[in-house]
Amino acid sequence: MTSILTNNASMVALASLTATQKALAQTQNQISTGLAVGSAADNASTWAVATQMRTDTSNLQQVSQNLGSADSIVGAALAGATTIATLIAQIQGKVISEASGTESTTAVQNDITSLVNQISQIVSGSSVNGVNMLDASGSSSLAFASTIVSDTSGQAQVSSITVSPFSGTSISDLTTSSGGGLGNLTGIETTSVTSANLQSVLQSIDTMATNVTQIAASLGSSQQNIEGQQTFVNNLVTTLQSSVGNLVDADMTSESARLSALQTQQSLGTQALSIANQSPQQILRLFQ
Repeated sequence: MTSILTNNASMVALASLTATQKALAQTQNQISTGLAVGSAADNASTWAVATQMRTDTSNLQQVSQNLGSADSIVGAALAGATTIATLIAQIQGKVISEASGTESTTAVQNDITSLVNQISQIVSGSSVNGVNMLDASGSSSLAFASTIVSDTSGQAQVSSITVSPFSGTSISDLTTSSGGGLGNLTGIETTSVTSANLQSVLQSIDTMATNVTQIAASLGSSQQNIEGQQTFVNNLVTTLQSSVGNLVDADMTSESARLSALQTQQSLGTQALSIANQSPQQILRLFQ
């Protein structure tokens, strides 16, 4: 039936053109933003997963920065402990020289005092951002966040690396007599080192050297752990970023081909609608 009130062909053509224009607008939006899923309206479940992964990525990037700071703090302490170990070895040499009689007691003690003062300066100077691990108490330890990831319920789970470089006494005790450190060597200033007391003096210094070596080894192990964890976190960030891209990024090659096809459909749809709208005009000929 032909009607001037209802043009079925026009309505079909209009619906088809409207759908094409909607798809074209969506494709153009994906091309302009580069995202196939830019909001929850595009794909709620995928958007939610991608958003959580972006949050994890941001958290891990902050963890990586914190690990970098931790690396600097431990690295400064390790450099200080390594230097102190060298200075203690020099003190050992000075004591042996005094015992052999090749140098005067006064000269040796002046050198020892100078070396002890250097150690004290290194202890106080091994600080980064106000944190000095060589000047901490024996019971102190520092915990650095090593990773933050969300569990299946979306709750953040934090792991950490704890650095406990001291065993027994603090390295700062090396400059005090109460801690059994180099402060005990002050007695050598008034009592010459001889073959009789050389062994006991060297044993005392050897104990100090062992303590410093253990501290340096602990710091070195901690720094290696921190650097390894930072590498892992950085790799995890890259993986998460890639995963988010796989979820929400638009396939530009596919969208380009789709854009061309939709533009063609839009042109054809416009022509079809125009033709359908002309159909009622044919009725006029029936009354001429």
